[in-house]
Amino acid sequence: MFRKLILSVIVVFLFVTTAFAEVYPRDVNVQGNKFVWGDDGQVAMFRGFNMDETREDVVARKYWSQDWVGKALNAMRTCGANIVRVNVIPLKIRQLGADSYVNEIAGYVAEAEKRHMYVLIDFHSEAFMPTLNFAQSWYPEAITTTKEEYWQFWEAMSKKFAGNKTVAFYEIMNEATESAPGSDPSSDWTSWQ
Repeated sequence: MFRKLILSVIVVFLFVTTAFAEVYPRDVNVQGNKFVWGDDGQVAMFRGFNMDETREDVVARKYWSQDWVGKALNAMRTCGANIVRVNVIPLKIRQLGADSYVNEIAGYVAEAEKRHMYVLIDFHSEAFMPTLNFAQSWYPEAITTTKEEYWQFWEAMSKKFAGNKTVAFYEIMNEATESAPGSDPSSDWTSWQ
């Protein structure tokens, strides 16, 4: 009798854990003004945190310590996060080179994947790239970039993460600005599209 009870509990436990197991990673699609899961069309809800670098961190080589990243992601996951935004700082791209920086981000993405979290990669600059008009900022040396650096970085990113479902989103420009001071933002936006 006791064996049957134990066996029944084990069977129920296995059914419940497999029936409600998290499917990861999933395709994310856009439907109207919503993100939806590609496999069932249900609204995809993302809750997460931003991984920010301080000015001092930007100039420190090998900032992305896997131990530190893992601990931070564990804390985020405990709070219910399923996505993390990673800031890409142009100054760090110049210091390390696009390929090296992308490899550092790859380590970060791998840590997120272990925890079934998605990643949003954010090119953290405030600019209008077609005209290289940069916003006035308190940290201009960190966010200023060039068209060449910008495109080299995104080319390296696309090669590295093509087909990687952990990287769910790319923010191609953190704070897109106007083409020139006083210009019409609505006409500027069509240049970004």
